[in-house]
Amino acid sequence: MEEDQAKSPEHQAKRKKEKKEKKKNENETQMEKNESAGDVGDEETTPKPTVAKVPQLVKRRTLLVIGGKASIDWPAVFKGATLHAGLVDVTVEMASWEDIRMVSYSDCGCVVDIAPAGGSRKSITPDFLLVRSALQGVFGQDYRNRLYAFMHSNVPSVNTLDSLYLCQNKPIVYGKLKAIQKVLGKDEFPLIEQACYADWKAMTFCSGFPIVAKLGTAHAGFGKMKLNSQSEFEDFQSDWDYDFRIQKIGDNYRAFRRFSTNWKGKGFSQKDEDIPVTPQYKRWIDLASKALGMDVCALDGVHSRDDGKEYILELNDSAIGLNARYEDEDLLHIRDLVLFRMTQAFPLPTNELTESQDADEVEDEDSIDALKEKIAKLQVKLDQVTGEKNALLAAQAEKTPSKKSGEKDKGHMFGFGWKKSDKH
Repeated sequence: MEEDQAKSPEHQAKRKKEKKEKKKNENETQMEKNESAGDVGDEETTPKPTVAKVPQLVKRRTLLVIGGKASIDWPAVFKGATLHAGLVDVTVEMASWEDIRMVSYSDCGCVVDIAPAGGSRKSITPDFLLVRSALQGVFGQDYRNRLYAFMHSNVPSVNTLDSLYLCQNKPIVYGKLKAIQKVLGKDEFPLIEQACYADWKAMTFCSGFPIVAKLGTAHAGFGKMKLNSQSEFEDFQSDWDYDFRIQKIGDNYRAFRRFSTNWKGKGFSQKDEDIPVTPQYKRWIDLASKALGMDVCALDGVHSRDDGKEYILELNDSAIGLNARYEDEDLLHIRDLVLFRMTQAFPLPTNELTESQDADEVEDEDSIDALKEKIAKLQVKLDQVTGEKNALLAAQAEKTPSKKSGEKDKGHMFGFGWKKSDKH
C-alpha cells in the first residue's frame, strides 16, 4: 500500500513541488548572502547581481517543406514526430516556391503566406525548412529572392540556406570540387575538365572539341548541348557507356549505375541498377558534401568507354530526385535527419533541463525509498522465518533423549545403520 502510494502521480508531484520550494529557498538565501556581501563595499562601485531571463520552452515548432513531388504527403511522413522525447510537437506545412509570398522582419522573423494544395491561403511563421525543389527552373522561373528573405531571417534548413545559395551557381560548386581535387590529386578525385566562360564574347577561345556545353543552372538534362566543331551545334552520341550517382542522406548512402540511349542521361529514358558504395565513392561524396555544408546531396559522374575511368561531373543539392525503388525508405531517412537538425537548432532551455533533471532525481529518490521499504519487509520476514526455525529445532531437541558420553548405538556398526550379527 505504501509502495503504491509512493508511485502515485500525486506523490511524485508533491515530491517535485517540495524539491522546487527547497531550491527556491536556497536561491533566496544565496541572494541574501550576496546582497550582504555587497553592503560591505562601496554601494556606488559594487555591481549588483543580475538575474538572466531564462527562455521558455516553445511547445510547437513549424516545419515548412518546399517543393518536391506533389504525390508525397509530408505531414504523413512526419506523423507523430516530436522533439526532445515528446516535449515539443512538430507541425508540417507544404508549399511550392511559386505559391510562397513572404516578408522578413528584423525583430520578429519572417511571415510566409502559402496556398496549400486544395486549401485557402494562410500565414505561418516557419521555424525550420526542408527544401526539395530547385530555385531556378528551365522556363525562366527564379525564386532566389525568396531564398534571400529566408536567409535574412536566419531560418535553419536542410540543406543549409548557405549551401542552397552556393548551389545556385554551378561555377561555385565546381570551384569547391576543384579545391578537393587540388588536395587529393586527379587520380584520387577525377573531376572532369571544364572551362567557364564569363560571357558569350569569350567563347572564341575553345579548349578543344568535342565538348558538352551547359547553359545556366538548368537541371534534369535541360540546357545541354554537345558541340563537335566550331560550326556544328548538333547533338550526337558520345563515347560514354554509363553514368553513376552517389547519393547521401545524412549517414545513409546509395550508389546507382544508369544506362541511357541519350547522352543527356537525366530526364530521358534510362534504366538503373544498384552498385556497391565503395570506400572511394563514400570518400568522394563525404568530401563534397562537407565542402558545401550539405546533408542531402548526390554526386554524378560518367564512365568513359575509351579509357575505362570514371569522371565526376557535378554535385546536386537537396532537390535531388529519389529512386522509386527506395523512395519510402529514403523519405524516412530525410525525416530522421530533419528531426535531428531541428533538435540541434532548438535545444531545451536551461529551466526545462533543470526540471527534467529534478523529475529524474525525484523518480530516483522514490525508487530508492521503495527499494528500502522492500528490503525492510524482507528482513522482517527473514527474522520471522529464522525465529520459527529456531523454535522448531529447540522443540525437536527436547523430544530427543540425550546419550551418555561414550555410549555407542546398539545394533549398529559405526553408527552407519548396519545391524550387528547375532552370532559372534
